Amino acid sequence: MVTQKDLVNGISEELGGQISKKDIKLVLDTTGKLLAATMKDDFVNVCQGLSMGSVERSARVCRNPQNGEPIEVPAHRVPKAKFGKMFKEAVY
Repeated sequence: MVTQKDLVNGISEELGGQISKKDIKLVLDTTGKLLAATMKDDFVNVCQGLSMGSVERSARVCRNPQNGEPIEVPAHRVPKAKFGKMFKEAVY
């Protein structure tokens, strides 16, 4: 698992130390907050090949796996990410 510290160090190395690690961390934190706020209403094109947003999941009836009783799950929004060709090729 890659941590935020790993990302900050990787970005700093890629940029050759041109930007301080403190500033990189601030940008990552701010980006996360803005993404979370924007994702509620629309998809956000984060970078080439990655967009994030939320979709409405309809109400449904599920079963409790412990006792088999039906449980009503109300409609709600869930986060969703769409990955483009670059990300898919990196995984395959």
